[in-house]
Amino acid sequence: MGLYDRINDQIEKSQNASSQFISLRNIYIYLKNHHAEASSESLLSSLDAEYQSLEVKPQFYELNGGRLMQINQHFQIPAKASSFEALGKSFPITLSRIISDIKNDPLEHQSAKKYGFIRDEINKALGIDFPEMPCELRDYEAELSELRAENEKLKASKKKPHPNSERNAVDREDVLSALISILYEPEFYISEQQLKRAKIPDLTIRKLIKILNSVLPNQTQLVKILNEKSRLFWPIDNEPPIGDETIKVHLSESINRIKNAQ
Repeated sequence: MGLYDRINDQIEKSQNASSQFISLRNIYIYLKNHHAEASSESLLSSLDAEYQSLEVKPQFYELNGGRLMQINQHFQIPAKASSFEALGKSFPITLSRIISDIKNDPLEHQSAKKYGFIRDEINKALGIDFPEMPCELRDYEAELSELRAENEKLKASKKKPHPNSERNAVDREDVLSALISILYEPEFYISEQQLKRAKIPDLTIRKLIKILNSVLPNQTQLVKILNEKSRLFWPIDNEPPIGDETIKVHLSESINRIKNAQ
């Protein structure tokens, strides 16, 4: 194996170690993104408590220079300790100890970045699917501000009518008015074909038009029918949105539209 081969081998090992590893920092960010209201101390303390409750605990690791090193969390009091300082140095690095160090600054503390677990192992132990890619902490305040701004835009757009809405309403009203006017002029649509469908002996077009003219309701009758059937069109209010007299005026104008145009 040549020098370059050894270098590439080390790079590959480093990359593999990094891809398998999830730091306490990324675990914290993932939990914070799902529980924005919780403090860093409560999140990390809960993580430690859950870890300590596990019967089979995943191995704790340090990622150092691209290499994963297992952390021995068992403590044995040394046979000879010349001072409390010497005794303190012999204390092992444990999850509880690291969490105590980083709880006030889990994003920038170096220990939060270099200590952690093998992702697959901690996922299985905690029943959580921590992502492979490093997490980014969500800015909930900025997201909330953006949502509020979008909500205000939607409210404003609802209040402001569409530029074409008034024109479209006028066009619909004009077409409906023309249709009503045509309905009250049976000679426009009565034909020999209608007579054949009626299957009434000796019925002529003139007689059929006369019959239709005699049964077509006038404005007052139409308003009465509309009020009686208003539940079909306005089930909440059970009445037309405009008054009877106004409806009669509109009906009169529509019914007589052809006559007035001639």
